[in-house]
Amino acid sequence: WMRRSLRAYRLAALLSSAVVHREVLAFSRQARTLALTPLWSASRQLILRMQPSPSFPATFTTDSSQLLHPEDRENTLAEIEKERNDRDDAFRAGRAISAHVQQALSSFHYGLQDNAVEELRKAEVALQEYEAANPHIVGCREGNMNHVCESFLKVKAFHHFLNAGQALSRASLGDAFDDEEYLAAMIELCREVAHYALRRATALDVDSVALCRRFVSELKEELLLFDLRNGPLRRKFDGVKYSERRCEDMLYELSFNQNEKAAEPDERPAKRMKPSDAPAAEANGMVAKEEWELLRQKYHDYDQKREDVIKSCRDAQKNAKNAIYAAHRRQRDRAQQLIESAVSDVQKIYDKHINAFPSLRHGSFSNALEELAEAQLFFTWITSAEDPSASAACPRRSEIANGLLNAHEYLGALSDFSGEVGRIGVEAATKRKSALVRSCLEAAFASHAVLLSMQLHGEKAKKVHAAERNLRKLETIEYDLAVRANQKGPAISDFDGSNEAQKD
Repeated sequence: WMRRSLRAYRLAALLSSAVVHREVLAFSRQARTLALTPLWSASRQLILRMQPSPSFPATFTTDSSQLLHPEDRENTLAEIEKERNDRDDAFRAGRAISAHVQQALSSFHYGLQDNAVEELRKAEVALQEYEAANPHIVGCREGNMNHVCESFLKVKAFHHFLNAGQALSRASLGDAFDDEEYLAAMIELCREVAHYALRRATALDVDSVALCRRFVSELKEELLLFDLRNGPLRRKFDGVKYSERRCEDMLYELSFNQNEKAAEPDERPAKRMKPSDAPAAEANGMVAKEEWELLRQKYHDYDQKREDVIKSCRDAQKNAKNAIYAAHRRQRDRAQQLIESAVSDVQKIYDKHINAFPSLRHGSFSNALEELAEAQLFFTWITSAEDPSASAACPRRSEIANGLLNAHEYLGALSDFSGEVGRIGVEAATKRKSALVRSCLEAAFASHAVLLSMQLHGEKAKKVHAAERNLRKLETIEYDLAVRANQKGPAISDFDGSNEAQKD
């Protein structure tokens, strides 16, 4: 056994093959069977040394600090964290307020007036406390507070309808609620009025059902005069005609009852409309037409500003996109000119519209800023990647788009930037430029690392997934280039940016 052991060690020192491995493994088993512990342990250690082990991947020379300044990273992360905390606070407060609102609505429908008023008061106090701690900007509420405010206004308007037989005045609400929240609440109120009419029709109270039908009809007439754009408000409005039809059907069916009777005497007064209120409501109207005319004018003016923002943002976004195309064609002067034009456009839009109406930021303006940031990031990176004398660091967040970017717009631009880098990687691979492909992979990795560190969730996480896909594609490209490095075949000729076939 000693001779066999020495022979195995000699073979292992000279060779590293499967035959030697099998020889040592057989010797190890026999040594263990014969209780030769020292020889068995030595042979096992030799087997472990002979087995291959994975090597640690090589590190990149470009880290995320070259793509995003550490101070910008901290500020962006703090902004994301603050928004997440504000959103969580809004959801917690919204759930508590919604519970009171639903209790109040149910109590109103089933005649528990005292309980309904108390629950409505609690909801109003909770809403005022939240608003005092977190003042909102018109059209911009956190989390589900927009829906909570609409539900509260709906129940408050329903209470006013039961007491006065008229629509709740917009002026009585002050600045705590937005015009669109009021309109949405009045639209939703029609459904609650139809439900109330059903309860009164069950008691054969024809007068109350008639008042409900007229109230819904008058609201519908006023709402029809609005030029509602496609959105949540228009979709809610589509249900008004069904509420009106339901009230008309109940009146028609009640007309077949020859023995009409009043409501049961033990019914609570707050649960039904008084028939004596009908003449006064008929004379004065159940909806304040002058106030609704003012609402229509304000809605039209806001919608006109929104259209102006959309039209103006088209030019800025187009210039930013063309700047990316020019950077791909290596037309640096033209790309720089287009970027400067886009920066000027977005600054004008911000000063004219967004500064006064922050709710107009969402949509076209935000998309234009994201496209512009992507163009500036990509132009700076491709200049440094192909010009060793240029700075490798990307511009600070405050230097992009005149500092108008918020955190999510910047991170979205960073994700899209990795896609443009991927296109450069494909082009470099066709020319067998492995160094440039490696630079593209490093930039995509740095972009993905920044996005991962922000811990985005929900819809925002889609940008992280997009950056990850771009990174995986570049890894595949580098692999293909490595395994085909020694294969025969000419590389594609260098791309000429002035080629007539490549036009804007």
